[in-house]
Amino acid sequence: MAPSTSCLKRVQSELRKLRDADLKEFALKRENARLVQGCDGVIQIDQTIWLRQDDESDLTQFTALICGVEGTPYEFGMYLFSVKIPDDYPFQPPKVKHLTTDGVFRTNPNLYANGKVCLSILGTWSGPRWTQILTLRTMLLSIQTLFCEDPLQNEPGYEKKNGVGRKQYPSYGKHNFGGNNFPGVSRYKDQYKDYTEAVRHANFRIAVEGQVRRGRGQNPQAASAPFRTIMERLFLRKYSEIEEAVKRKVCEIDWCGALNAVWSTEYVDYRARAKELEKCRMDLLGVDTGGGGEAKTAKRKAPSTSEAVDLTAPEEEVDGNNNEKKKKKKEEVVVVLDD
Repeated sequence: MAPSTSCLKRVQSELRKLRDADLKEFALKRENARLVQGCDGVIQIDQTIWLRQDDESDLTQFTALICGVEGTPYEFGMYLFSVKIPDDYPFQPPKVKHLTTDGVFRTNPNLYANGKVCLSILGTWSGPRWTQILTLRTMLLSIQTLFCEDPLQNEPGYEKKNGVGRKQYPSYGKHNFGGNNFPGVSRYKDQYKDYTEAVRHANFRIAVEGQVRRGRGQNPQAASAPFRTIMERLFLRKYSEIEEAVKRKVCEIDWCGALNAVWSTEYVDYRARAKELEKCRMDLLGVDTGGGGEAKTAKRKAPSTSEAVDLTAPEEEVDGNNNEKKKKKKEEVVVVLDD
């Protein structure tokens, strides 16, 4: 069955409005313009949400990139979703699939490891239903609200009242809920904190490190080229903050091991995350470590035609006309790794 005429007109109308809003609100901002430079067809929906039509000839298939919310365990995470417009849209909701998953760990009660997105407006859970006044933009913003500070509260039966959550079972922390090779334990004696900390680690592992590696051909579920470029730029732009956040966790957590996360377990090892994230950064910058821990010296790859500016540099280095600053960008980059 082909999409109805009213469906196609509605999608065209929404895309036109989104592009107009993008031009007015985002494209004129210098940092946003650099981020999407050379990424044809990408529309910025919000400050941290992007949408792209998979095929210019198909108005029913899209991919969305939604970033995790600052101050939550999803901060720095980059989450991809596929969006399929039904033939009778807007009377029926789009079909959405969560793509940023390792197939095992459930990073949110509403985002299943198999890709299912559980949200009432999508018809996949009870609650307020989809109505024809809702749009692609409102749907994507609703999905982003799932990336909250205490995600376990999203699960029915785990809602908190006056800051108090579900009573802990006496046996909690003694069972391997995930059924994998790492019997999890309760580190904090609190399901909510255990789950949040497991999600925080998985966010770095899957939605930061995994996205950069996936985009570079190390995972069969590679993102399309435009989103791969945006994710790499976001990673490099935010790397100092990411590194600082991971180092804080290394200092806070003096153990590594499997942590109970209700539906599965997450093997927490922030020292490993720090090393892997640094490898990702060096890979993007073209730094050769010779396959070992010894320090090597290498030069950054020359930017492509579509990257006329250095997107990893601070504002003053990108826009400054000072010859000395320009010279710094050509100097060799020295990286020292711990053994």
